[in-house]
Amino acid sequence: MDDALKHAQEALAAAERRLAAARGASAALARAAPVAQPPWTQQSWLAELLTAEQAARTSAEMQARYRAAEASGDPQHGWLEETDALQRRLLRARGVSALDEAAALRALRAATYTFPELASIPLYRRYQRARPGSLAPGDAAPDVPLLSLDGAVLYALSGPSLQL
Repeated sequence: MDDALKHAQEALAAAERRLAAARGASAALARAAPVAQPPWTQQSWLAELLTAEQAARTSAEMQARYRAAEASGDPQHGWLEETDALQRRLLRARGVSALDEAAALRALRAATYTFPELASIPLYRRYQRARPGSLAPGDAAPDVPLLSLDGAVLYALSGPSLQL
């Protein structure tokens, strides 16, 4: 029994020494090589991207795409989808990988809130494309089209009840 206990204590002591060594190596590595932040966390990178996005959004080609998307009447492909595709192209052109795309998109779309001094760059922040509606408190809600997961168009009020 004493031999088994002695063996277990020796094994525990060896494991504790390995753990202490690993912690020391980990701390030394953290001090020696700080982790680089992704570029989309940097204000200057986002400013360059917002400037490129504005130039692309206001180009004749992109304005034609916006007009065509809005004129198509396709509820699954409007100006928002065109803008999403544009932003993804801009990120890929700057070397953002598919694995990092979602995080970079969030950073781009929140850039003017994260760094308020960037709000003067994008045209869409200076001149909103959205327009105020005519609804007032107490008005009946409009019957708006919604898309189901299979792409079918449903109407919020007059269609079948939605199952969540």
